Amino acid sequence: DVWSWGAVLYRMTYQTAPDYKPPCHHPPKNQYSSRDPNLVDVLRHTLVMDPRDRVEPPWLAQHPYSIAK
Repeated sequence: DVWSWGAVLYRMTYQTAPDYKPPCHHPPKNQYSSRDPNLVDVLRHTLVMDPRDRVEPPWLAQHPYSIAK
């Protein structure tokens, strides 16, 4: 599930679960956003409350953050 992918990345980045109030991808209070623009982009597109508005798995597979270097 796309939300789960974003939630795991969020937890790994900020050491807490994402907020369930939009915008869900914003960092917790008193923390700066990640410096990795690709990670922030993935969080922004996966942590969307309405499943119809989330990206599909193929989008994630082709995203620069997901492609091994």
